[in-house]
Order: sequence, then structure tokens, then C-alpha cells
Amino acid sequence: GGGNNADAWSTLVGVRDGDGQVRQQGLVQCLEQGLVSGGSCRDESGAQQSSISRQFSCVVRRRLYCSRCEHARDSLHESHGVSLTCPQYAGLLKDMLVSGWAPRADAKDVCGRCGMLCSRRDYLEKEPAILAIRVERGDRAQRKKMCKVTFPETLLCFRSGTYRLSSVVQHIGLK
Repeated sequence: GGGNNADAWSTLVGVRDGDGQVRQQGLVQCLEQGLVSGGSCRDESGAQQSSISRQFSCVVRRRLYCSRCEHARDSLHESHGVSLTCPQYAGLLKDMLVSGWAPRADAKDVCGRCGMLCSRRDYLEKEPAILAIRVERGDRAQRKKMCKVTFPETLLCFRSGTYRLSSVVQHIGLK
């Protein structure tokens, strides 16, 4: 569940820290725990996984690249959705997906070989059957970006085929 400060996203997929560790379980994980003993199946590694979790589960590859020493390091983590940052002004969801996966730098992304700042790029390694997308509208000053975001009825930009828009949850308010 979500608690008093939960939004629709954290209620559905839970909350993870920067390292991908679960801080708060969401509905998907709670349903998975309830069903794993009865209505479960096994994933590619042989681990039990509920059919609900399989529908939302995707794998994200995070690549850190150092342009100074050309060292690259990849890590994989499971996710139950994709978070995108809202642009300053109006935006198209498809453009946000492309730019959301574009290279960027973060002060904590340091090269393990030479200690310099690395660029970070995320890739959707394994796509889910049901793609949950969160558009983060907060800026660094904790103000809500009020720009318009256009959601297409279909997304054709993925390897696994066409995703069709099923629903949109819109938060009204400043926080």
C-alpha cells in the first residue's frame, strides 16, 4: 500500500532508491506476494514470479561511460515502470521517452577506474507486456511544471511492438 503521502505511481509500483532497492512495496509487489504460492510461474532464471509481476516487469540497463579513460560499466535492474522528466514547456510523450534515455551526468556517477565524472545512459533492455509510464513534473525547487504533455494513443518506438494507451491518471494540484 501507499500510506498517507502515496501518489498513484508509488501505490502501483512501489518506491525504489537510486540503487534499485525496494523502499516501499506497491500493489504489484503485494499482489505478487499473495499469488506467488498459488498462481505463479517461473522466469528465465527459474525463480518464481507471479503472472501480475510478469506483465509489468521490465529490465533497465544503466551504462556509465567515462570519456576520459573510455571505461564503460553496465548494471541491470528490474523495474515495474518508466519514470520520465517533464520538459519545461509543452512536450510529446514519445519525445520524452527518447530524451529520458539520453546520456546525462550526475555527481554520483564516478568512473571506477580514473575517478572522473561519467555520463549515464539508461536503456530498456527487456520490455514489459504492460508499460507503466510516470511523468515527473517536479523541478529542483520542488515546484510543479504546468506544461501540457501530449499522450499518443499508440507508441511504435519499442522493439516488442505497439503499445496502446489504456489510461492516464492526472494529478491536479501543486505538489
